[in-house]
Amino acid sequence: MINNVVLAIFMIIFYFQVADAFTIGDTLPQGEVRKIKDQFNLSFYCKYGICVVVNSNYSDRFVDIPDPTGNIRHYIAYTCTYDEIKKNACPSTENINGKSVSLECKNNKDCLSDKCVDNHCVFNDEAPMEHCDDIYVPDFFKGGNSYMHCGKPYRDTCTYNNECSSKECLKEGICNMQTKSPNEGQCIGTSIGLGSVLIFVIVIITILCICLNCYCCKAMETRKY
Repeated sequence: MINNVVLAIFMIIFYFQVADAFTIGDTLPQGEVRKIKDQFNLSFYCKYGICVVVNSNYSDRFVDIPDPTGNIRHYIAYTCTYDEIKKNACPSTENINGKSVSLECKNNKDCLSDKCVDNHCVFNDEAPMEHCDDIYVPDFFKGGNSYMHCGKPYRDTCTYNNECSSKECLKEGICNMQTKSPNEGQCIGTSIGLGSVLIFVIVIITILCICLNCYCCKAMETRKY
């Protein structure tokens, strides 16, 4: 009986966590994005105060974001550094779903960074791209908490941690990728911890109910005499 109760509680918790998940391409006002908590491996690109859910591993080469008038704008998200362009190390095409797709830009408006140099989108120091990541905070009972932080994307230049969406500026002066999230071991530990607490509570309640029942029975017997 106790095992069934514990299992039911875990299923309810799991349902509410999954029901609150986001999918690639979802759009939200940036103000709402900053309020998101306890979501993991969640990333956004933002422009004009509107954010769109993207892959947290930066695998998206393009991103579609509504402009202030509501029209969907298609941008090149793949961004190079000036050094890569000088060394001819910035790719012009990429194979996507079996098709060769151009990554070259014709003008600044083609780039999410708003800067096109030699037909390649480059990081823009004057108006940095805005990227948002979930920042993972370990927590034994919940498997970890998280909050959203917005800043420069992976590989953009930085001096301080807070400049980066990952809140991690490497010693090389570039933003790192946000990769921290609850691992399987932490989830198992969390489940054991929650299970132990729930079982303890159920046992205490059961003992109290038994004691109360015994007390009531004795009270009734006393009244008979």
